[in-house]
Parts: sequence; C-alpha cells; structure tokens
Amino acid sequence: MRLRTSFLLIMILGISLIGCSSKSDLITSPDNYGTFESFSELPVLVSDYFPDGSVSGGSGAFGVFDLSIDMETVSAELIPLRQTELTDVLEIVDITNFLQMAPCSDCVKIQSVSLDSNDNLVISIGIRHPFGPGDPLKPVSGQNRGDLHVFNIEGTIISDSATNTFPGLGKSIAGFSLVNADGYSGYLDDVLDGIYLTDASIHPYILHFDDYETGNFDSSNPMGFASVTVPPPSGKLVMAMGSDYDYQDYVLDIPGASMNFIYAVGCTYAVSSSSKTQRFNPEYRIPQHNKKAASEVSVEIISNDLTGEDITSSAQIEIHVVDVSHGVTVGLNIDEMLADSSVGDILVEVPGVTSSPVVVDGNNPMSGTGHDPADPLIYSCTIINDAGGIEGEYFGLVKVSDTYLPGQNAAPLLSGKDGIMRVDPVENPLTGLFDISEFATYTTFSIDVAVGNDTPVAILEPDPAGCDMGESIDFDATNSYDNDGTITLYEFDFDWDGVEANFSADASNTTGLATSFIYSTDGVLTAGLRVTDDFPEVSYDSVTVTVAQLDIIYVDDSNTSGFEDGSMANPYNTIVEGLNAASNGYYVWVDDSGGDYAGPITTKSNVILESVNWDTTDGGDMAAIHRTGSGAVVVMAADSTIDGFKCYGSSTAGFSVSNDNAKVLNCWITDIGVIPTISIVEGMRISNCDGVVVDNC
Repeated sequence: MRLRTSFLLIMILGISLIGCSSKSDLITSPDNYGTFESFSELPVLVSDYFPDGSVSGGSGAFGVFDLSIDMETVSAELIPLRQTELTDVLEIVDITNFLQMAPCSDCVKIQSVSLDSNDNLVISIGIRHPFGPGDPLKPVSGQNRGDLHVFNIEGTIISDSATNTFPGLGKSIAGFSLVNADGYSGYLDDVLDGIYLTDASIHPYILHFDDYETGNFDSSNPMGFASVTVPPPSGKLVMAMGSDYDYQDYVLDIPGASMNFIYAVGCTYAVSSSSKTQRFNPEYRIPQHNKKAASEVSVEIISNDLTGEDITSSAQIEIHVVDVSHGVTVGLNIDEMLADSSVGDILVEVPGVTSSPVVVDGNNPMSGTGHDPADPLIYSCTIINDAGGIEGEYFGLVKVSDTYLPGQNAAPLLSGKDGIMRVDPVENPLTGLFDISEFATYTTFSIDVAVGNDTPVAILEPDPAGCDMGESIDFDATNSYDNDGTITLYEFDFDWDGVEANFSADASNTTGLATSFIYSTDGVLTAGLRVTDDFPEVSYDSVTVTVAQLDIIYVDDSNTSGFEDGSMANPYNTIVEGLNAASNGYYVWVDDSGGDYAGPITTKSNVILESVNWDTTDGGDMAAIHRTGSGAVVVMAADSTIDGFKCYGSSTAGFSVSNDNAKVLNCWITDIGVIPTISIVEGMRISNCDGVVVDNC
C-alpha cells in the first residue's frame, strides 16, 4: 500500500504546486440572485485516510453554475460561476488540487428542455470529465495521466426559496421538488452557503454515471482497474477521464413561472498516486473511494390507513437504500474498506403526523445487499399519526445515516477534522480545517392523511322504562346521529353487561326501532345500543330498565329429574300441575320447549297461563297443547287468561268459553275437526258469558 504522508502535509499547509492564471472579476447574475463574488477555490472534504494518517480520498465539487429556468418559454440556461482559466497544470499532484483551483467550466451542458404530462419541467443535463484519457506512451504532464478518475458524480440543485422544516431531524429543504431525485445531501451546504446563502440545509441530487456493475475493476490488479487509460475504468460509479457527457433528466416541479438555482457538481475522488512518476500506475480502492453515505434512497408506500385526528391510525412504508459499501469487509485489500461503512440508523419524520422521528434499525433490512438498485436494502417502517394530524397532504423526510463517522483520522495536525479548505497564504493553514457533521443521505416523500371521521352518537330510549316479568319493552334509537355521515346499522343487546367486547346483538336493523324479548328475570337490567356509521365507526349507548318480580310457577316438560316444585330450577312437567299449584294473581309460565302438553286443560280463575321462553336453552316457539278425540282443547275459567299457545287436535273445538271475563290472547288454533264424521266443528265456542277478550288469535 502506498503511503501518502508527503501529500497530507501539502493538504494541511494549503500549498499548491500548480501553474495557472485566474480571473477575479465580479459575476453579476439575474436580478433575484444579486451579485456573487468570483471565487477561485472550492472546498475539498477529506473523508478517507490510510492507517498512517495519510489522505486516501475525499469529496469535492468541480463545477458550480447558475441554473436559470423559465416555465413560460420552457427554457433553461447554465452559466458557470467559476471563471478560472485552466492552462498547464503540470504540477497538480492529484484531483484534489484540480477540484480546488482549476475546474472545468464546459464540463456541464443542457441537451434539451421540455414539459412532461404533469407540466413539470424536464431538463436533460450532461456531465463529462474535464480531462481526456491519458496516453502512457507520451510524457507525463498535468493533463496526460491516468490518476484523475472520479466517482459518484452528483448534480445537486440548490435554491434559496422558502423551506419546509423537519425539526426532529434538524433539517430543512427548499420549497420546490426535484421529482426524480436519487437523494438529498448536505455535505456541500456549509461551504456553498459562502457563495449562495440558503435556508435549506440539504439539497436534492441526481446521480450521473450510475453504473453499479463491476466493469473492468479487478481486485487482483494493483491499480484496481484492469486499465486506467485505454480502455478507461468502467463500472463502480466511475466517471473516467475522457468520458463523454452522461445525460440525466432533472424533473422539476417549481412554484412559479421562473426560478434560479445553483447547480453544483460533486464527486468522490481518490488520492491514487503520490508522485508524478506514478500517474500512470495509480491505486484505486473500491468501494473505499466511493461515497461513504448511501448513493440512492427512496420510499414506497405499502399501505396507508392514516386518518385525521386518529392517533392510532398508521401507514406502512418501505425504505429502499443503495449503498455500495454496506457490509463490505474491513481490511487492507483493494476491494475492502479501511473502516466499516454500512447503513446505520434510519430516521423517519413526518411533521404534524409523527410526534418524534421513527427509528428503524439499519442492521436489519428485510432483504437486499444494497450494492445495486436491482437489489436494494429494503426496510419496513410503520408511521403512526400519534401527533393527531388532521386530513391533508404531509411531507416526510428519511435520514439514512452511515456507520462511517467523521473524525476517524487520528493525525494530530488534523484535530479530528475532515474538511480542508484553502486559505490565504498569510493565514495559518490550520484555519482551513472544518468539520463534516455527518455521512448521511436523505430523501423526501409525501403521504396523505384521510378525512377524519366524527364518531357517531348513539342514543337509546326505552318505552316504557320498565315492565313486569313476562313482558317486553320497546326501544327507540332514532335520535342517534352522525355529524359527518349516516348511521347504517342499529344493533340492540337487551341484557348487555356494559362490556364492549361482550356486546351481542339480539336485534339489528336500519330503522332504529326494536322490541325486546320477554324478560324472564326481574331486577334492574342494562339494555345496550351499538350504532355503526358509513366510515365505518361504532358508538355505544345504554339505559337501565326495571323488570318487576312476579309470582310465577314454572312448567317445562323436559324436566325428567323426578323432583318438581314449580321453581325455575325444578319446574313441574305438566300444565295441570302448574295450575294446581298457582294461587290468585300467579303466573304459570310454560316453557316453549317445542313439546306437546297433554290436554284438555282447564284454566284457573285469576291465574295467567303464558307460553314463555324462560329456559333459553329450549324452544323458541310457542308451547303446544294437544287433545285427541272430541271436546275442547282448552276450557276457560272465569277471570282467567291464556296467552301464546298453539291449541290443536280436537275433533270438535279448540276453546270453550262460557265464563265471564276470560281472555284468550295470541293463540294459534289449528287442526280442529280432524275426524271427518264429526259434523259440528268450532275453533272457539263462546256462549252465555260477558266480558270475553279474544285478541290476535
């Protein structure tokens, strides 16, 4: 491995061994730009060091331009802001001094300008290497050489327009959109602010010469590439000496009819030869000489259920990262890294939606190597609207940090700094040192928060507010409402315990009106309502109803235990037994188990005989009383009531009513007169009595 100690001293002292002439005229730019002072030096950000402390490579800018856009005429113009005239640079040690002192003013040009289908301006910009290919058969000179190949060429668009701020990440971006940006970076921001002050701290870029293939890189070759002249290096994101223009489309969505930008061309480079004699025998360490932070970052929205003011609503996104140095072995081989340079933590912020940046572990991608856009590192991230953002479009920022950290060089003279700018010869050269705050790549994305839904309001009203056992209650939910929609479903639970998870609908409809089942137990009970709106979202309401206790004798023919006392636990199994046990004012509840109770039955005065589904494990229909032969199935006593029975089977009559004030309610009389020889058949025989009520039979 070649040592670079002598060059490091040159870098620290700011000594330039070049021969060139320069102009220091003022450059007057368009009106909204003001006046820029011509500058003859650009920064070099030294980010790579060999173990001995000597510089291995770095980042820099070799072109800065005024990019003027006019939407009305669909035109754009590039004007170089750097006016240095390059003559003979015989003693340029490497690309570092070239980047600082003698940039190429015609290495960038516009090929075409047009509008796309979305009325975005599409500018095709080409970039080429400032030097032609070297010829090792000719004498070495400042331009005839093979050690000035550069990597990761980024065309960065910089604007002074109003910014969108991401306080959680401490970054801001200008208020325009480079729709197809490969990423955002801030490594040139501080030094370019000395030329063109902006509020934005990171700026979008397009990657040129984006060939991730191996090309003619050969790790067994001491130079890294099999050839550094003809053919020139290829693949590995290299912009080789002698390259033609690489054109990329810049799709710009700008807020006005015209706009001006700074267009800066950045690159990473290699200190590949330490002397003039080695210029055709350089050393390229790949991916060491590539960019440390990710080259490309993008976001894909997988699902989006974000809802206005709903702090539990969320969206799922995927973050795709291309980082050629991710996971590469640390070592001294030419295809290894001198220090780990993998994806570190990933932070995602959506101001107004996320209350703080979401952290994604860069060590655990779902898939991918990250070494090629066809196989990116893919990370999953959940965005939760925990800030309670209302409906609308929001902008998010993703930061992909790198495990390669600033200040890794331990050389005492560098004081842990990574940036070196040239200073006036009368100044202390160490004043040109500055910090690089981070190695990180950003990207932006937009995401919608859907219109929030007002929770519907459920209102349940009983009529009446109580009843006796054996009766039902009407419920009215029509006063329920939804401020921003309609209620699509009403559901009723007539004996709800008040626990949302235990709500079980006994009735449901779209009218809001329902009648409960017959209450078979007494006490203060809760009735519940659940309404659903068209979002859909649900809401609950409940009321209490009082069911009065009654004197009840229970009958159920399914009781075959041999123990009967008329209680609910031990009912009689015949109607006759129940009636015999009932006193004045009692109810006899016959479970509608579906079986046939033997008739004939004679009711009892001042006793109400009812078919009731008090045993909810049985029945569901009316109890039945059956008689064979002639005679009435049921004989009504004075002042007695029968309610809800099926009476059938008699050859002559269903009911015989000859006593005053008898009541036959809700009964079904069927299959009477089953013997065809009987000539007189009566469903109900009523004679010699007053005050009889027959209803709904």
